[in-house]
Amino acid sequence: MSPASVSLEALGQTTQLSATVKDQTGATMSGASVSWSSSSASVATVSSTGLVTSVADGTATITATSGSANGTASVTVAVPVSLELSDTLLSFLALADTTQLTATVKNAAGSTISGATVTWAVSDESVATVSSAGLVTSVADGTTTIMVTSGEASDTVAVTVLQTATSVELSDTLLTFPSLGDTATLVATVKDGAGSVVVGAAVTWATSAEGVATVSDGGLVTAVTNGTATITATSGTLEATAAVTVAQAAANIELSDTVVTFASLADTTQLTATVKDAKDNVISGAAVTWATSAASVATVSTAGLVTSVGDGTATITVTSGSLSATASVTVTQGASSITVSPTSVSFASLADTAALTATVKDSGGAVMSGVTVSWTTSAASVATVSSAGLVTAVADGTATVTATFGVLAATASVTVAVEMPPVYVVLFTHIEDNEPFGTLDTPKNRTIYLKWRTHLITMAELAQRYGMTWVFQPDWKFLEAARTYENASVMSTTGGENILRYLRAEFNVVIDPHSHENGGYNYTDVAYLLDQLGVGKSTVIGGHIWDPSLPQFSHWDRFRVPVAGKQYPSALWRGDILMGSGTPDHTNDPIVSGVWRPKDPWSYWEDSPSGNITAVGSFKKDVDGISELVARYTSGQSAPTCMLTSSYHIKPVVISSSIGLSALERDVLSPLSLLRSSGEVEVTDFTTLVATWKSQFGGQACIYRQ
Repeated sequence: MSPASVSLEALGQTTQLSATVKDQTGATMSGASVSWSSSSASVATVSSTGLVTSVADGTATITATSGSANGTASVTVAVPVSLELSDTLLSFLALADTTQLTATVKNAAGSTISGATVTWAVSDESVATVSSAGLVTSVADGTTTIMVTSGEASDTVAVTVLQTATSVELSDTLLTFPSLGDTATLVATVKDGAGSVVVGAAVTWATSAEGVATVSDGGLVTAVTNGTATITATSGTLEATAAVTVAQAAANIELSDTVVTFASLADTTQLTATVKDAKDNVISGAAVTWATSAASVATVSTAGLVTSVGDGTATITVTSGSLSATASVTVTQGASSITVSPTSVSFASLADTAALTATVKDSGGAVMSGVTVSWTTSAASVATVSSAGLVTAVADGTATVTATFGVLAATASVTVAVEMPPVYVVLFTHIEDNEPFGTLDTPKNRTIYLKWRTHLITMAELAQRYGMTWVFQPDWKFLEAARTYENASVMSTTGGENILRYLRAEFNVVIDPHSHENGGYNYTDVAYLLDQLGVGKSTVIGGHIWDPSLPQFSHWDRFRVPVAGKQYPSALWRGDILMGSGTPDHTNDPIVSGVWRPKDPWSYWEDSPSGNITAVGSFKKDVDGISELVARYTSGQSAPTCMLTSSYHIKPVVISSSIGLSALERDVLSPLSLLRSSGEVEVTDFTTLVATWKSQFGGQACIYRQ
């Protein structure tokens, strides 16, 4: 059956039912015969075609039969006779507000007709509308009537719409002005409770600080000065506010001067920076920073004070935020004076140098740096001067050195009075490898050794009395004897020290190794024994055969590297000072004075600046020879830059004899003492002599050979 239920709301109202006949498989049987019947013809009748007609309120069942099959549909007849609305008066204070109306339909018996059909209508849709479900919506101020109908029954509701403002909104609640005179228009919107605009609502405007920002009757806000203000829009009792901040933003920065020129150093100029906003209003108190592109030319203080420093150009930059402005600075000093320091120079040695400094100043007294001064000398034969003012002594005499800059000049006087250096003399004694005589560790040998102790002390006392350095150079046998015999009893006479330590400590005797390299001992062994006796560390090679053509050639150049001992092979020693460039038995010793670094055995008399062994000339080994060397200085034959040397061998036979010591004192020590007093001789040792050659003569090789 279709439909399965029907509701009729008016008498005589009809509705068509349809019946579909199907077989056991559910297939529709077209053309099947169907008969119709009503369970209550007093409520509703049905025709042979299934047309149902309402007769009276009530319910009935309509049956459709086809063979043994049937189907039913329920019919309800409910005719409305009254209609009631849930509200009889509606008032709206806001547009777009809504209210749901409910219509209750009843039949003649007073029973509510559930699902009764009702229709809704409104007399003025410009004021309010109503939906098919009874939802009323306010549209505009005014009055209207809502009508509802169900059948012959109806009812009405009066509707009043009177929009009432509940809020005021501003188009902006936060305004920021970067320039004075900037404007912005605020728009105030008045709304009702539903958020609809109240058209034509009156609004008044006010500002909390007219000194910061003003507002017109139309809401036009104008920035006046930096600060904050509150703009208020009022409608009735309602109001809204906008916060206003006026904070000038720098749009331009200007300098009082864009070109600055200085003619002297330490001059100053005050620059002033003016910061303006986009409308050309001055921003008072705006923070600015100052910088210079070349502090060596001009500096600038935090307050914009520019000070000239040196010749050149610089750019002064003032910055405020991201803005900047510049001024070009040019400093060009003009010389007004020149001075030379020192104003006088004295030289005591040739080739000595002294640096003169010329100072040029501008009119403000500031030094002009980087200026080029020309230097001249009045006597280049006495003293020369370089382009940098370096004066070099050439010969005895006087000269005037002049510094010139443009038309300005200043002078310094130069005096050269050369002091001749002394002849450096070394007094030394060799104890050969046959002393003490005899076999070691025998009574006779011991007796001879003890005598030598006495002789050495006597000699040391004599040298000390004359204030002269004495160099003692023992060979291996004397040193082995010292190791053998220097016991507590023997050393009790020398303050508990062995003779070598006693000589050095008490009399400042310098002790060097000496070796003929016989008896299984070499120089390294002798140096080792000295070290064992507490007087080592000397690097003097105390005598050697220099000529490689001689069979006794000692191969002195082997000491360029450490050499191992023969008797004591674990010992290593390297000598670096050669003395006594001798021949066998000293029969044809070379007569040479000076200091140099022999190139090699075959070029012994040629200096090698990179050499690591230094030779000291012995010359004639007597006082006359020493006097001859002194005369070379005084006559000018030898330059004061050349170190002249001589040595004098005080033989053991002299030391061991009172007669010999008397002759030594008379013929050597006394004459040397006089020469020393006049500054013509310096008595020293080989190590100190070489150190002096390096420090006072610059390590300059000098070889005077006869």
